[in-house]
Amino acid sequence: MGQIMFTLPAGREFERTFFGLPVSWVPSYWAPRLGFDAAIQQVIQDNWAQFAEAQRLGASYVHNPIEPEMGRTPDVWSMVKGYLPEEVDGRNPPLGLYVALGSSLDLHYGVDAFFWWDGCCATVDLSLQEKTKGAQNPKMVLHADMLIGLSILRRGGLNWFGRRMARLLIHRREVLVGTGSRIGKVRWV
Repeated sequence: MGQIMFTLPAGREFERTFFGLPVSWVPSYWAPRLGFDAAIQQVIQDNWAQFAEAQRLGASYVHNPIEPEMGRTPDVWSMVKGYLPEEVDGRNPPLGLYVALGSSLDLHYGVDAFFWWDGCCATVDLSLQEKTKGAQNPKMVLHADMLIGLSILRRGGLNWFGRRMARLLIHRREVLVGTGSRIGKVRWV
């Protein structure tokens, strides 16, 4: 008997390629609905558990949230990191990029990944469709903070994305600590 071939929809294939997931990856289309904060925490726990398990097994596929090396994640991560201050209150907080594909965050909140920096989160949706916050068509509404589409991956788009994402994380940290002031020199290009 022959093997059954499974073809991912174009959008899921874009996500698989972007995150450098193996060709054998099949996304989950069901996850229990969690509150947003609980869904964020679940993704963080799952990413670190998967990283630890992959290291234990010596697997070649390893997504490290604070040193991503799979697919296009190192390009996006390093661009955001390049616009964040190197030091905050005498510390150097790491920047994490967490993959949420197939999780409650993905299936119920439209978030495929998120950046976590110094206690603050900013969400990302990967899509081949140009989504916006105020779209009339419910399928075209952007629920995440920012969108990564093909235009972002073209020349100059990653720089724009990195700068905007860093600004968002810095702003959220300022609100979190209640200062309302700049927390360091941010390199704008």
